[in-house]
Amino acid sequence: YEPNQDRQMVVTATAASLPDVLALLAECMEASDFDSISSDSGKDRRREALEGYDTGNIFVLLLVGDTARSKSLELSRPPALLVNFDFAGSVPLYLYQLHRRVDAATRIHSFFSPACNGGLAVPLMVALEDAGHEIPSDLMENWSKSDENKQEDEP
Repeated sequence: YEPNQDRQMVVTATAASLPDVLALLAECMEASDFDSISSDSGKDRRREALEGYDTGNIFVLLLVGDTARSKSLELSRPPALLVNFDFAGSVPLYLYQLHRRVDAATRIHSFFSPACNGGLAVPLMVALEDAGHEIPSDLMENWSKSDENKQEDEP
């Protein structure tokens, strides 16, 4: 995937993972091609970054923390690609975030960690199934392994 004016990308991350995500973006593209906004960003800074995205001058917009779901942050158009580096704290929150940022043409990649997000596996599988999407085999496998581990721990 090569982001450009017509195929922009939105990346979401928590403040804790921000340094790693910024380092990854810096390795992949020129600094002038991406920008980030967090809840700490001032009004002028937010407006500047949004204008860069809206005009196509910013190919990748990184939304940090709550800005990924913020009602006050409106993008002029949905991205071609959404990458969630940190899975939301609940499936309803995740679905809300998707509803706020994507359309049917947006490709979505979300990182799901069994160690951190394992308790969300079943509700996520239900949501995927209810929406008519295929459940990723890795998600099913990780859930199955965690379920087996729980059964082994019981007396």
